[in-house]
Amino acid sequence: MSRSLASHAGAAQMRTPVAITLITIDKETRAALGLGAASYRELAEAALETALANRFLSEVQLAERWGVSVKLLQKWRWKGGGPAFTTLGTSVRYGMLDILAHEQDRRHTSTSSRTVVEMAADSGVLRAGDRHG
Repeated sequence: MSRSLASHAGAAQMRTPVAITLITIDKETRAALGLGAASYRELAEAALETALANRFLSEVQLAERWGVSVKLLQKWRWKGGGPAFTTLGTSVRYGMLDILAHEQDRRHTSTSSRTVVEMAADSGVLRAGDRHG
């Protein structure tokens, strides 16, 4: 039996919706195929990563996702900061894996916590121009 995962974070805002079919395999079939719970999870994660690797958001879509202005994204591209981006002709696109990595890098557990990038910049691992903000 299968069911469709309607969307992943931000998929509704993508030009091409993400549709992943999850296959439910019963315990006996998984055992017969040699798929333990960890292997099954790894397969699902690999499928999701592959699907996301080919998805891109425009600057308008990313601005809507984050609730910021397009001008701010443009400023980050000009000054340095924000997620990595790709230019296709005159269009700017942001890869979903880069967006998710950028979001992950900026997670905090408290208002006094610092990001890995901030700690690397303070320790001299990153040059001042490499610091994202």
